[in-house]
Amino acid sequence: MSPHLLLCRCLSIDDGPATRDMLGRALPAPEDEQAWTALVASADAGNLAPALWLSLKGKGLIERVPAAVRGALQRRHMMNVLRNERIRDQGRNVVDICERLGVAPAILKGGATLMDAPPDEIGARFMWDLDFLLPADAVEPVAAAMQAQGYEVTEEPNDDWVYTYPAMRRRGDVSDVELHHRVGQQRSLLSAAIALENSRPLASDPRLRVLSPAHRVWHNIFHSQVQDQGHTLGLIRTRQLVDLAQICRRHGPDIDWREVDGLMRAAGMAGVLRARLYQAEQLLGLPWPLDEPPGRAARLRHRHALRLLKSPRTMAFTQLIRVLSSPFKKHHIDLIYGCGIRNPLKLAAARLRHARVIAARHKGRLLDRVLVKRHINT
Repeated sequence: MSPHLLLCRCLSIDDGPATRDMLGRALPAPEDEQAWTALVASADAGNLAPALWLSLKGKGLIERVPAAVRGALQRRHMMNVLRNERIRDQGRNVVDICERLGVAPAILKGGATLMDAPPDEIGARFMWDLDFLLPADAVEPVAAAMQAQGYEVTEEPNDDWVYTYPAMRRRGDVSDVELHHRVGQQRSLLSAAIALENSRPLASDPRLRVLSPAHRVWHNIFHSQVQDQGHTLGLIRTRQLVDLAQICRRHGPDIDWREVDGLMRAAGMAGVLRARLYQAEQLLGLPWPLDEPPGRAARLRHRHALRLLKSPRTMAFTQLIRVLSSPFKKHHIDLIYGCGIRNPLKLAAARLRHARVIAARHKGRLLDRVLVKRHINT
């Protein structure tokens, strides 16, 4: 079993006796430090080492880890607990700023997972930034209030600014903050108004709001599989798959799967939903939630993703294709130019226009820009 597949088995949300027995047979022997190092390296590549520590501990398998590797994993987890505590405080501070302006934001993506986590799981998820969804007319006032408290823009101009304010950070903080006025890189699938209207307060802190469980599932799958091209290119996107499994584990009874399926079907993404849920079922033990089975297309898509993992050269080429094609995704182009997503001629014209914009913006730095993006997003 490859280190990546073994990592997924370790991170499974199914911690029943059958899963523990399977892992007991699949995990390397305690004296095989090289194999354990490879497993931890796979976790580190996806920023999942803290989650690996918690999962092995929760499944009663932490003693299988060699002492040196176990100590390194535990330190990663402890450091991430401290880091995430600071990020949670930072998130509450942003909510305070919003409240003073009469704005009730919803925390998105990993920030919602972190704020929603029970005390013993605070260190599970590694965070790069905090994302907040606000009404469009509230973004500038909130950004100005944050800048008055020491926040500064940390990124150069880019196309993402059509759906989010530039990332900001205060001196001494460990996380950037992004203020979104759209639910991802799209304009017509799920509006910010509907998402905010259906957002819910957290039971642990009613001041903090997150998207409804159905919208959290939709956003997770849209972000990983469409916006980040996981479905198109066959990339598993393990960390976001873990997020999806955790949302379902914590909020399963409250997820309206008919609503999720309806949103996906309306966008022509029924196959994307089924393929992603099938991945979560196969890799992370998520019980199948839909009335109808996944189907042959979902199984073939998953097999392709597994084959891709076995070929470093093909994976490297796929990552290059992802970077080159990312600026021209149809929902992204529609968001910038309002050309719609169903007229091929209008899409082609808008893509050509966008290519000229990118070439003019980066000029002689275009190749360097591609190489940097490839490194950052691998």
